[in-house]
Formats: sequence, C-alpha cells, structure tokens
Amino acid sequence: MKNSKRALGLKALSFILVAALFFSISVPAFADYEPQFYVDFIGDDAVAITGVDLDTSVDSTLFIPAEIDGHKVVEIGRRAFADYDGLEAVEIPESVTKIGEEAFAGCINLHTIAIRGQIEECGVGAFNDTAWYKNFDIDFVIINVNSQNAMLIGYKGNDKDVKVPITIAKIGNGAFMDNDSVETVILPERTKSIGAYAFANCSNLSEITALGDINIIGENAFQGTKWFEEYPGDYIGIGKVFIKYKGSEEVAVIPNTYSVVSDGAFEGCKKTFAVKVPASVDTIGETAFFTFSDQINNHFAEIYAYAGTYALEYAQANGLAYTVLNRPGDLDGDGKITAADARLVLRIVAKLDKKTNENTLTADVTGDDTVKADDARMMLRIAAKLDKVTAEDLLSKPSSKVEILNAYADAVKFAVNNGAGYTKKAYQEFKNIKLNTLTQISLMFMENKSNITKPKNAKNQVYDVDSDSALTGIHLPTLVSTKNIQSATCTINDKGQYVITIVMGKETAQNGVVTDTQKLLPAVTRSTFDNLLKDRLWYKAPTTKFNYTLYYNQSKVVAVVDIETGFLDSITMTVNHDFEISGQIYLTKITDGNKGSVGKATRVDTCEFTAFKYS
Repeated sequence: MKNSKRALGLKALSFILVAALFFSISVPAFADYEPQFYVDFIGDDAVAITGVDLDTSVDSTLFIPAEIDGHKVVEIGRRAFADYDGLEAVEIPESVTKIGEEAFAGCINLHTIAIRGQIEECGVGAFNDTAWYKNFDIDFVIINVNSQNAMLIGYKGNDKDVKVPITIAKIGNGAFMDNDSVETVILPERTKSIGAYAFANCSNLSEITALGDINIIGENAFQGTKWFEEYPGDYIGIGKVFIKYKGSEEVAVIPNTYSVVSDGAFEGCKKTFAVKVPASVDTIGETAFFTFSDQINNHFAEIYAYAGTYALEYAQANGLAYTVLNRPGDLDGDGKITAADARLVLRIVAKLDKKTNENTLTADVTGDDTVKADDARMMLRIAAKLDKVTAEDLLSKPSSKVEILNAYADAVKFAVNNGAGYTKKAYQEFKNIKLNTLTQISLMFMENKSNITKPKNAKNQVYDVDSDSALTGIHLPTLVSTKNIQSATCTINDKGQYVITIVMGKETAQNGVVTDTQKLLPAVTRSTFDNLLKDRLWYKAPTTKFNYTLYYNQSKVVAVVDIETGFLDSITMTVNHDFEISGQIYLTKITDGNKGSVGKATRVDTCEFTAFKYS
C-alpha cells in the first residue's frame, strides 16, 4: 500500500565515486552536490521513486540507488525522470522490476541506459524521445536483451507485415500503439504476454497470428484496431485468453475454450447483469467483471459458475454476487449423472415436466440444442460407464461458434504436433452445367463436347502421406477469426467422440485471394481456376475468351475427435465451387445477366482424411 512521500538524499561522495567507476568519468568538483529523490512507500520495506531534483550541469550521469535509507527501490514511477534534457547516462539497479509510464520521456540526450536486473513491467512511452530509443539499432526496441524475458517496448518501423523477433517473451505496454502502418503481426512461439495498449489504435491492424500460447493480455491491448472492431463474434480472444465482450446480452456466456479472463473484459457492458464462467477458467483479472460506474456505485456482473470451479471461488473471495449451476446432465443437482437424471429428461420429452432454459442447457448432453430420448440414453450409458465419455467431458464440450472453431484448431494442431500420418480419399465432380442455347448448338460441332456434358469423377484415389506433411496446409492461427461461418455444431457420438461440423456461407473468390473457407481446410491439391476452366470445362482454343466469378457455397468440414486422447479420427471436407461465366467460346458469345443467360457450372471437391496414425 502506498502512503506518504519523502525526499531522500544520497551521500554525494559514494554516489559520484561509483558513477565514476562505471562510466569512466572524472569526479566532479562539487563536493556538496546531492540529488534529491522523492519516493512513495510500497509496504514496509520497499519504495518507488516518483521524482528527483537533479542538477545535470553538475553530473550528466546518474546511478539510481538500489536502496534509500534502508528501503529497497523496486519501482521507478510515472515521469519520475522525464524531461531532463541534460541527462546522458543512467544505470537502473537490479532491485527495480517496474518502470512507469514516460519515466524517462523527453530526456533527449539520454543515450546510455544500463539495466542490471529484469524488468517485469514497463509503462507506455517509458523511454520515448530519448537518444537511446531513437538510435536503437533495429526497429524493434527491446529490454531484458539476451534473457528468457526479453520484452519488446517499442516498434519504430512502418512495415505493413511485421514478424516479431523470435526472442521476444512479452510485448510491452503500448509497444505498437498508434502505428497505422502495421496490417499484420506474427508473434513468435516464445511470446506469452501482451501488455496493456500494446496495439491500441493501430487502425489498419487486421490480422494477429500467435504461434505460441498467449497467457496474459493487458487491458485495451487491441482497442481501435481493425481486427478488434471487425471481430466476427461477441467474445474476442486470442488462444486461451478472453479479452473483451462486445455484445449486449443480459447473460453473457464465456466460451469454454478460454482459461483466462482479462482485466476490463466486461467494462462498458451496461446491459449485461450476469456472466456464465466455464470450468476451464483458472485466471481472472482484477477488474474482469466490472461493468460501469454511476454517481453512487461501481457495478459488477453477477457470476454464474459450476460448483468447485475457480470462478466460484473468485466470486466468493471478491464479494461478487454469484449463482451455482448444476453440471451438464445433473438435472436433480446431486452432483452425479444417474438414472434419476435420465428419468427427468424423459419426463421433459414426454411434456410431463415443463421445459425451461436452465433444464434444457443441463439436459442437452448430446449437444444438438434439443432435449430428446437420445440425451436420456447417453446419461444412462454414462451412469453405467459403458461409454468413454464422462461428466467432465460434458462440462468441457464446445458449444459456441468460437469454442467449436478452437476445438477443431486444437485437434488439427495436436495431430500435426504428434506426427499423425493419414490416408486421403479425394472425390471431384462437375454438375449442373448450364449454357445458353446458341452456345450449346455451337459446341455440338466441337471435339471437346464430352468435357462439357460428362461429369468428371475421380473416386477412391488413395494417397499415403508421410507424417511430416500431414495437414500442414491448414491456416490454424487465423481460424478463430473466420468471419463466414454459417453454422458450427459439436455433438457426441456413440463412440465417445466429438463430431465437429462447420458449414461456411457464400463467398466470392477474386484475384486469387485466399478465402475464409480455404483457411479452414487441410491442404488439398487444386488446379488454378483459369486452367480448370480452359482445360476441363470450356473449349480450349485461341479464340476462347471468358470472364468468370467463382463462389464458395456452403462448403463443409466435419472432424471426428476422440475425447479421451484428443486424437483425430477423421476429417471430411467438401468444397462447392460455383462458377458464373461470361465471354466467348469460338464465335459464340456467353452473355452476362443484362443481355441473356450466363454460363453456369458447379464443381464439388470432397476429400476424406482417415486412418490417422500417431507416433
């Protein structure tokens, strides 16, 4: 707890002698000069330096003390040394672990900074406008260099596509703030933490790729970015960290793929009075459930949580209102799934008992958003231990769109990381080929007519692929940001497996841009669409001219995942390519919609990946 401030002096002689040894300078002739440090006390035995009276005309170098009057110096406060334009060199002792906002900002001649310890937190703009920052030899300004805790505190470049150095463990507070050049960022595997305001107001930032597991994301880290503003769902997060809720539901339901709820996650959500927190959450920020303040009170959302979970303990420890939920399948609330619960499900199905939102959520153990006899059957099999699926599996079963996408991504990532070889069966078919009448008559006299009238089938082509290349074409990092998901479901089958089904909406592919559908899918061999049209669909001749629009329409991926092991059992992927073509074949025109019928065709590709083998 901070309390009274004090101004404390160092003995001039000892300070100057140490400075002379470190910086190889001559000892000044001002024996009575003594810088005055102002401090706040932190607890009983530590202090934070909040300011200093420093005469840089006497000495342009400064050692910050590790101890003042027996109190350990652990922090340099906000603007503590700001705007000393005569300061040229400074040493920060090993005891200091935190540097506040703009602590040295405006020290324009400060060219040498020696940090003896490890800085755990560095405030926004701590070294802005210093010669050291300006002259840092690369665009990435880094502290804790050559350590496992290397921290990026600033980016001076103007590249559109930024790849953060592989040594960086943390993106510091405000490191990229207000940089409107950056459009994409790749974070290395070592990066585990993103500081507050790290990417705030990077207005053109539209894609974040984290190659490793992010554990901490500070408040407003992505506020004002295109990625944040255009995020396709209401629950914004990266990896296991839930960042922000931007919906307006009275009861928000945090997806159960998140294990961390960040500070400020529900700030500003005036309509949200309660939040359902999944059992997966084991870390919650101090202000996570603060919603807003009025003139009288601070308001916090009520927490809905399962018994025995961290969220419930958090609510109790912090004095927040809470409601204890029954676990999935446990309709009678006795903490177990038994035949009695199955009986209650059957009563709901038979309309002997009233169906409510609460008992529907509890009873729907199969995951198809309805209550039916299959739910009772699964409960009985769980109670009799006939299936591998357990009550805990039901607790963690993905149900929201982001949960399902994350579960799919995790399953594929697991397969790749564990050397899973697979067998692929590919199917391609042309169908629904429609041409205007003049074109059909013209094509009657052309040798390639068969390419138009007969479907192209390639069934049961089996390829054995080595484990190193298995499914490496999938775009896992961007998966949860996919905007064009029409539906996503996760059910449990009789073998105790998750069956994840993702259906895409309609997309237009233009200029070779990778679509959201392609981001979901494993590596599949595709001919370029120009060659596809010329070689397989339309007459190949020098006089053939055409324009086309290509649509992906309701493409689908189905992944079957073993709940107990996380192994992928199969992935079946179906892609629908719908073509609309205008132009000229030989001497016959295919006109657009304004002048007549347009040529149309559909190609369907289905690839099934089965027989996964884990090393």
